[in-house]
Amino acid sequence: MSRPRRYYSSDILCARGAVFTLAIMLASTLATGPGHGPGSVQPSVPADEHTHLCSYGHWEQTASPQSWYIIGNEDAGGHAVNMAGRNISTTPEALWRWMPVPTCVGFELAGPSSVCDAMIVLGLKRIVFVGDSLSYMQAQSLLFLLEPGRTKSPQENNWKPVDIICSGGGKLKLEYVRNDHLTSNPRGKYCSGWAPDFLSKTKPPSLYIFNTGAHEYRVNGTETANNPGGIKEFAKDFGEFAAVLEKHARQRDGDVVFWRPTPEGHANCTRFERPLERPPPVLPDAFGWNLFEDFNALARRALAAANLTRHAHVLDVVPMTRLRPDGHRGGFRREKFLNPALPDDCLHYFLPGPPDAWNHLLATHLSALARARRAPHGLL
Repeated sequence: MSRPRRYYSSDILCARGAVFTLAIMLASTLATGPGHGPGSVQPSVPADEHTHLCSYGHWEQTASPQSWYIIGNEDAGGHAVNMAGRNISTTPEALWRWMPVPTCVGFELAGPSSVCDAMIVLGLKRIVFVGDSLSYMQAQSLLFLLEPGRTKSPQENNWKPVDIICSGGGKLKLEYVRNDHLTSNPRGKYCSGWAPDFLSKTKPPSLYIFNTGAHEYRVNGTETANNPGGIKEFAKDFGEFAAVLEKHARQRDGDVVFWRPTPEGHANCTRFERPLERPPPVLPDAFGWNLFEDFNALARRALAAANLTRHAHVLDVVPMTRLRPDGHRGGFRREKFLNPALPDDCLHYFLPGPPDAWNHLLATHLSALARARRAPHGLL
């Protein structure tokens, strides 16, 4: 079992100011290189550090899936779903369960009981995912984990609220908003509006899960990999998001907000048939995956510098996902059936599959927050 990767920082920023300006400064700093010196970062650690440690561990093969469901329809983009008619025997990527390090306490499986119970204690009525197709993938996973008998999911790009019936008769609403860059104003098909809902004083207390990063290597509308411009583009978008988040922290203290870092894809993913024991090196590629570590570090630092680490918890799915090159859709990309010359999909995952563990980790964090809420002086 590999040890948890630790992040250190030699230059924690404490100055406050315009979040956009701060993010550009951080982008410049991060351009010196990931993983060491000024290019690394001390992550936000919750008061319950054992929950933070649940992001680290290994994958263990099982005879039956930790999570199992059948999605009978393929989504409009061909992303993140299993093929209609697939079964357990033809879904090896589902036959692995996440085993956190022993120092992780209270690891939960996402389901109607664990998630609903935590949401009730926290007084939350809605779950809202905002992000790109990877967030859509996580939203689909949670929908099917909360309703195991469901056979179809809403289509990408935006969902109308889906009612989730909890044990005991309570209800939650689950929503997904497609916004590849977290821009606060609508910007075309893939950047729908979310900020008015997020800041509205009339919405019930809600759980929000945000992410961006996979599309930030586009510079001036062109997919430009390995270009520092991609980091500046991310800094601009994340700065805009953080400014809204700072306003939200002053207006809606009843919500719970998570930021999910973006895991890199795996080059040549179809060559793998099982999880890895240690993370592979991330090399420059045509999709800019090698920039994701910098994006994630920049986001952490921007949240810390704006004093938002207690308002926006970090759902760190990167350590567990880096070990799963075997779980990608690979050649099961709908467009590839029409055009075999297209590259394999080595970024999105089958469901059931690794994203289910993202939601198990989410359930673990929610349960920790609920336990702290029950405690006399419990605050995370």
